[in-house]
Amino acid sequence: GKKLTVHFQTGLISGDTAHSITSEPLVIDGVPYAGDQTGETTACTPSGPRSVHFEYPAGQAEDPRTGPRVGFGESVILVGQGFCATKPELGGSRIAVKLDDGRFSRRPGEEVHSNATIWQIIDVISADGSFRVPITLPKKGDVAGGSSPAFTEGAHTLRLLTGSIKEGDVAGSIKTTPFTVGTYAPSGEA
Repeated sequence: GKKLTVHFQTGLISGDTAHSITSEPLVIDGVPYAGDQTGETTACTPSGPRSVHFEYPAGQAEDPRTGPRVGFGESVILVGQGFCATKPELGGSRIAVKLDDGRFSRRPGEEVHSNATIWQIIDVISADGSFRVPITLPKKGDVAGGSSPAFTEGAHTLRLLTGSIKEGDVAGSIKTTPFTVGTYAPSGEA
């Protein structure tokens, strides 16, 4: 009864044309998938090209070398625009968010997707493809809410992937600028 689809994607290497297709849900152990949540899909027309940036906490100066500074288990606020599916009637994108290109996985039993390296999923519901969401980071150490391997102090990035977890979505990949966990400072910074 769980949703399982097969997704084919091209265009991941230089010179290859980007195409994406996902099968209808497969029948597992004789129990068909009951369907996605029902409800109206908001038509989505992007207000501009896809882009993302971090919102800095109040009182924290913007620094492109370190990005926002946060603690273990805290959230960074991610703001994006232009995340619509291929046709307006399909609504907004469904975005898979990975930490450091999938270096950190959710702990067993705490997954948000069958791919444990997907740290969070963002469902864009606005009419223009914009969003503002908190991304809760792993806690420190081998604890509930932590990661495998254990999340580290220092500079990190998020990778936003579209086109593989929603049929009709635009295939894409965007890497954010860095954000910093803890007191880490880049070389040469005092």
